[in-house]
Amino acid sequence: MSLVSFKFILFLGMSFFVYFAGPIRLQWVFLLLFSYLYYYLSSGKLLMVLLGTSLFTYAIGLLIDRCEDKKKRKLLSSLGVAGVLGSLILIKYADFIITSINSLLHGNISLFHFLMPLGISYYTLAAIAYLNDIAKKRIKAEKNVLRFLLYMAYFPQIIQGPIPKYERLAKQLYERHDFDYVRICHGLQLMGWGIAKKIILADRLSVPVKYIFDNYQQFHGLFLFFGLICYGFQLYADFSGGIDAVRGISQVFGITLDDNFRQPYFSRSIEEFWRRWHISLGAWMREYVFYPLSLSKRLNSIGKKLRKSLGNNIGKKFPVFTAMFVVYLLVGIWHGADWKYAAYGIWNGVFIMSSILLEDQFKMGRDKLHINDSSKGWRLFQMLRTFLIVTLGRVLSRANSLKDAFGIYKNLGSALFDLSAFNAQTFTDLGISIREWILCLICVIVIMAVDVIKERGIDIRESIDKKNLVVRWTFYLLLIMLILVFGKYGPGYEASNFIYGNF
Repeated sequence: MSLVSFKFILFLGMSFFVYFAGPIRLQWVFLLLFSYLYYYLSSGKLLMVLLGTSLFTYAIGLLIDRCEDKKKRKLLSSLGVAGVLGSLILIKYADFIITSINSLLHGNISLFHFLMPLGISYYTLAAIAYLNDIAKKRIKAEKNVLRFLLYMAYFPQIIQGPIPKYERLAKQLYERHDFDYVRICHGLQLMGWGIAKKIILADRLSVPVKYIFDNYQQFHGLFLFFGLICYGFQLYADFSGGIDAVRGISQVFGITLDDNFRQPYFSRSIEEFWRRWHISLGAWMREYVFYPLSLSKRLNSIGKKLRKSLGNNIGKKFPVFTAMFVVYLLVGIWHGADWKYAAYGIWNGVFIMSSILLEDQFKMGRDKLHINDSSKGWRLFQMLRTFLIVTLGRVLSRANSLKDAFGIYKNLGSALFDLSAFNAQTFTDLGISIREWILCLICVIVIMAVDVIKERGIDIRESIDKKNLVVRWTFYLLLIMLILVFGKYGPGYEASNFIYGNF
């Protein structure tokens, strides 16, 4: 059941009504029922996978919490993480591993063909964080099994994140929330903005993007790069739109979810980009992978030995670089079970590690060229450079295979300055009309303008609140009208799933 489908809107309306019209002390119970009903309607019997993971995590959490011995707590935590992670690996990655083995050894091992449960990558990371935090005594284990089931299954965020932290989400889920007109208006505004980005821009751009990537042999140079830019804005509108909708729905319920984006296209480096894009995933990787690895005794011991043979600079940075490489490899693999995703993770890791390793050389180069680091021109150059690297890297995650990705890179370099493909006929052959291309351009301009405003620290929703009643409702009705008039839906159109919902 897609978040932008008519069925979901009806489901959401029913949920809002029962949540606020029913007994206020039972609000969290209603949320639990809605969450499991939504999951069943979306995934059927795969609900049992979520339930099994949740009950296993709940039980292990209680055992860790009751254990005072530090070593036993760590052992229980490791067993719990292994069990939860093992379920994800078996369901999501087993066929990929078997296929790779069959290809390498010319084997004939049968595949499992497991169906993918909704949100498994998100609730698995939430479960791992929960067990880890209990083991380190950052939080206490939840004793009420039904409340814990709600934390794991809360239906808006399980669609595509953000990845929840127990201490920030759980309390809000169980608190009572009164009907607040201003809060609900803010939530519906954010939800409407997210849906608009999804069905007006992302779903419209998905048509030419799919055609270009499926038929990349027909395109070369700048036109192929244009297709990559389209994919970048499709992905941004799709993912950030979904997160906005999820956060807006939660705000109506009285629950504040962490923002997962902070104007990523204004990043001046790849490292900064990943601090602004999918923020909850980056934060999770830093806390539960990067810091434990980079501070581990074993890696630091190896680093000390390398200082003697490879120099102080490399030896000192070895633990950090190793942890960083593992993090970005995992980020890539988290996106999907395919070698192209591993390559995508390595792409990002290599650029970030290179920038750190060569930081002194870059500074010397800027000094020789008399470049002012704080000048607007240099900042703009850094943004464009980062956008270029991000755009080229996404070939690996979007191409149908790693082989196709290499083919796209090859075609990008050929006929680089051939502008003959830029004509009206070629654009209409991609599946949408010239009018729709113009609409897409307007949408991109509006989204980037909103990002500029947010980057300057201006709260748009608060600004709207300060306007008079006529202006406010004109804005609300205009947003609804834009969704109804320009949204991609209707006969012959099926609301597409969010891209990150598949991860």
